[in-house]
Amino acid sequence: MRRFLRSLGLLDKPEPIVFTSSLYSSVELESSSDSTPILVVKICGSIRPPEALPRTLVKITIADVTESTENPISVFASSKQWQLDESGKFCFISELGPMPASVTTLDNWTVIAQIHPNWLLLGRSGSRTLQFSISIFGFDNPIEAASSECTFMFDNPSPGYLDLQENSQRARILTVTLAFAIAASDGRPLENQIDLINQWARQNINPQDNSQKNKRQLERALMRTVSLLRSGSTIDARKVCLELDNIADQNVRCDAMEFCLLVAAAAPAVSEATLKLLKTMAGWLLIDNYTFTSVVQKILSVEACEVRDHQIFLGIHPAMNSEEMRLLLNEQYKKWSSRVTNLDPHIRNQAAQMLRFIAQTRTQFVK
Repeated sequence: MRRFLRSLGLLDKPEPIVFTSSLYSSVELESSSDSTPILVVKICGSIRPPEALPRTLVKITIADVTESTENPISVFASSKQWQLDESGKFCFISELGPMPASVTTLDNWTVIAQIHPNWLLLGRSGSRTLQFSISIFGFDNPIEAASSECTFMFDNPSPGYLDLQENSQRARILTVTLAFAIAASDGRPLENQIDLINQWARQNINPQDNSQKNKRQLERALMRTVSLLRSGSTIDARKVCLELDNIADQNVRCDAMEFCLLVAAAAPAVSEATLKLLKTMAGWLLIDNYTFTSVVQKILSVEACEVRDHQIFLGIHPAMNSEEMRLLLNEQYKKWSSRVTNLDPHIRNQAAQMLRFIAQTRTQFVK
């Protein structure tokens, strides 16, 4: 009978029970002791390593899967302490302690990591879906005891590294647009101004790749802009400046203004219309009076301009009273008088021009 039952498979020995890990994870945004936000990673469930592990580690990596889980955006670490390898990707590693070969059950959620958001460099700003990958493995024997994945919606208030790259590229395009506006401020742009702008664009505007196709697209865009300006079209410089304000810091905006001044200086004489637009653009770009004056003095000379604008070259504006003007002119006089003996003849000549201009301005405005 036993032989018969065994032939039917009814008396076969039961398969041994194999305990496998069943780990769950979650992430919550909490406040740390100093009230700053912190990402708290927790686990619960069961862990059954293949063998006893005297020391174990937990590794946490993060990816941005907002747009795609198949092609996630990498999350990088802000310091080398949290970098996985030379790639710079974020990786949190911490020791957990020993684990027996038997099943370890975590009935309650257990905190395994506290991650400060400022440790992370995300690709994009705004609401992002972050995927946390948790792995528990041996320290001496790197076998995996358990793993888990979870997602967390995180609101990134700062521009991501991809945003910054795109903003930098866009800022260069806007700089070229403003330079064309300056070149066309007194009618049609001059050939030497066009050459200067085109050369700067080729050196600073980087296509997504260096293919000949993208280079030709840039050349066509430059030619099309020149053609439109020559036909009488105009550029809304205010709109361009406002967009630049939104994506660029003060250094980038000042660099844009400096290049526009170089384009203006390429003309035989800087017209009153050009100076007026430069001054207006400085206001739109939120460049303070002192910084604008300093950049102007570095590039333009009083003698090269059709009109001698006291605000552009000396920083004097209508809201100043007589005493404020006197102090400002004294400061400018001290600055330029120290340069009249400079070894560079160009600087000596500019210093002489500025000192004469300061004296004329003092006579006109300071009582």
